[in-house]
Amino acid sequence: MRKIYLILLLSLVFFQNIQAQVDDSQSEEEEEEEEEYYEDDFQFDNVMFVGLNFQLGIPQSNFGNNVDYVGWGFGGNIIKQVRDGSPLYAGVDFGYLNFDRERDVTLNSFNENIETETKNTIVTAHLLLRFYPEVNFFIEPYFEGLFGMKSIFTRTVLTDISNGNETLNSQFDESDFAISYGAAIGVEIPVIKEYLSIDLRCAFQKGAVAEYYTRIEDAVNTQIPLDAFELKNSNTDLLVPQIGVTFMIGMGQQDDEDYYEEDY
Repeated sequence: MRKIYLILLLSLVFFQNIQAQVDDSQSEEEEEEEEEYYEDDFQFDNVMFVGLNFQLGIPQSNFGNNVDYVGWGFGGNIIKQVRDGSPLYAGVDFGYLNFDRERDVTLNSFNENIETETKNTIVTAHLLLRFYPEVNFFIEPYFEGLFGMKSIFTRTVLTDISNGNETLNSQFDESDFAISYGAAIGVEIPVIKEYLSIDLRCAFQKGAVAEYYTRIEDAVNTQIPLDAFELKNSNTDLLVPQIGVTFMIGMGQQDDEDYYEEDY
């Protein structure tokens, strides 16, 4: 009889140890899940997304007939979710595009090399509304509506390249503004979850009529670079393909207890 009691006692202790190990294992799994939850979801009162990109400016329609040149430059955007859980984001988009240029270097009476450069530039600024459709895929597509303006200007700069590229004079030869609107389509490829993505985007910007300088066909060499251009006017449509990155900026760290209560 004593042996039976001893066996029962040892069995009870054995099963209690097993149950304790199971409870410990479940507790560790819950802690790991909680840690993963915190890692997967950012804890900020407010977040916004900032994009930086390299972009091309391809003139379209009558603008493309007059300007036989593909611009290049840089741009970016800043967007914020309209409200929690919404697929809509609102923000601003901007770009800086260098177009055609002409330069000449002459030696003056003081034995200094003076460079005269005339170049055309377009600066764009738009309000944007971005929509992310719900998809079950790691690539996130989006669509945008744009409304803003373009600033188109030609500038001539006189530089002493013999003396550390000192700027001697700078003037705007022509500048004009045009209302601009259009649409864009793009995809974001996540690199670090919500924090960093590769952004591929292409926008069409319909532009109103503006006046601008464009290169004269078969222009002869001249010591005045502006003489290689002539004034024209037309609509200012642009196709703008881009490649860049988008990253998240968080503001106002949430308290852990508040964050836990809100989500659980």
